[in-house]
Amino acid sequence: DICNSVIAIAGTPDFQYLEENDIDINHHDSGEDFVCEMDGFTVPIFGTDEQMEELRKLLNEGELISAETTIAVTNEEFMLTEDGVNAGVVLPPGNVILKNRRRNLERNRINGRRSTNQRIRNLTAHVGEKQVLVVRVIDAEGKASDDAQTVSNKFFGTYGDKMTMKSQFEACSFGKLKISNNYSIDLSNHLEAPGV
Repeated sequence: DICNSVIAIAGTPDFQYLEENDIDINHHDSGEDFVCEMDGFTVPIFGTDEQMEELRKLLNEGELISAETTIAVTNEEFMLTEDGVNAGVVLPPGNVILKNRRRNLERNRINGRRSTNQRIRNLTAHVGEKQVLVVRVIDAEGKASDDAQTVSNKFFGTYGDKMTMKSQFEACSFGKLKISNNYSIDLSNHLEAPGV
């Protein structure tokens, strides 16, 4: 098999792009996309509309477990661009064939999960306020990607950024998960910017 696992990517629309191009949000497909994880990198999975809907259905029913389940795909279905660079994996014709179902079913039985026809997605539930500290890493050349103020703004919206990790977690949880950089202990001597 060419895919070590299949990873589901949440379909989050780019509202600014949709607005700028006068695209109605109701006509935008925001279902999950899928990538094939291959020894440290990922490539998109391509299939018919029916196959992609089947993958979404399998994901929502708990049959496909993101980053754990794989699909039956061989080298013949691996697509390359003209210059030989990886472009993606094309699903073979027909129904999607998942691998490791027996192992998943056995694990579910041991863990007391519902039977196959009763299962739903097994999502971890986090609610309330979660304290997050962003740690900037300096590479071997002594460089960091962004300054602390930019990182703070991108994660927490400290300086007015509206599309942040904090805003997305809150939106995706329907306001039930709130990311915070208000810590229960004093970290001010260790921070370069709020939360960083």
